[in-house]
Amino acid sequence: YIDYALAAVGAFEFYSKMRKDQKSAWEDYIKLCRAGGSKGYFELLKLAGLSNPFEEGTVARAVKAVTDAMESGIY
Repeated sequence: YIDYALAAVGAFEFYSKMRKDQKSAWEDYIKLCRAGGSKGYFELLKLAGLSNPFEEGTVARAVKAVTDAMESGIY
């Protein structure tokens, strides 16, 4: 369950990045996919430009991007 929750936070953060700059978000996502399991979790976060979900405020920021989009009706 924890792995799925951490993945969801990353997905929400990618969603937020995509809404701001699709090209850059896609490039970061591809970098992450290419690195696969070759690095540790925290190294992969850094490589993809994602925040550490264990740091204060990360989950709130990631979820806010999604809830803001839902409330605005723009997905």
